[in-house]
Amino acid sequence: MDSSGTASHLTPGMPASTAHISSTQAGIDELSEKQLTPEVLQILMTFLRKNGLSETEEALSKEANNLLVMSEDVSVSSTFPSSEALLSEFESLVQFVDSSFDFFQAEFSLLLFPVFAHSYIKLLIESSVNNAKEFFKRYCKRIPAPYEELVYKLERLQTAQQAQADSYVQLLM
Repeated sequence: MDSSGTASHLTPGMPASTAHISSTQAGIDELSEKQLTPEVLQILMTFLRKNGLSETEEALSKEANNLLVMSEDVSVSSTFPSSEALLSEFESLVQFVDSSFDFFQAEFSLLLFPVFAHSYIKLLIESSVNNAKEFFKRYCKRIPAPYEELVYKLERLQTAQQAQADSYVQLLM
């Protein structure tokens, strides 16, 4: 504190409440960039319990369980082979489009091409050419008519090198 009675770290002329708000916001920004790990969660839970904030502790516990389960799902799915995951997820998308109401089906089917194109390119570049060809053969007929020409452009790509050098692929990526 200085001689005027205000904290010395405050900017002269800046009201104490404004300085507190800006320092609090900086702390929040710093915290929001950090991962919620089980260790950090345990520290927070201990703090809340110690200060008698049982409702907050309960709410944080429920939310944290959801976050931790989601992060476990991500780590499990990252061990799942990527080509199999792409095939499985695209099949799920196709089934979703097929099972949707007729009113929405036309709109949802337009989503198939961008996902198809990115999946095919990813398989071609990161997986085997055979997996990419199998994927293409299996799902190319599912792509709506307005995209036929673009599907034909993708079909001409037979190797990862061709895909990486193609200007159309560069636009998609």
